[in-house]
Amino acid sequence: MSDIRVPKQLLFGQFPTGRSVGRPLLCFEDQLKDNLKQCNIPFASWKNKASKHRTWHQSCFSSVQKFEQS
Repeated sequence: MSDIRVPKQLLFGQFPTGRSVGRPLLCFEDQLKDNLKQCNIPFASWKNKASKHRTWHQSCFSSVQKFEQS
């Protein structure tokens, strides 16, 4: 296959800028775990609390207040 063919350029080509520096971007679930951990909300039970709107709202509000005070 000649060097100017698109499949060969895609498979064996080099990026002009290289890889980005730093840690990889986190997915939504990883960011959610970090946020829940910072607010002292257990990850295992957040779905049960979230299904009950009033309980979830109170839990989030009190956890954020504790986080802001510390």
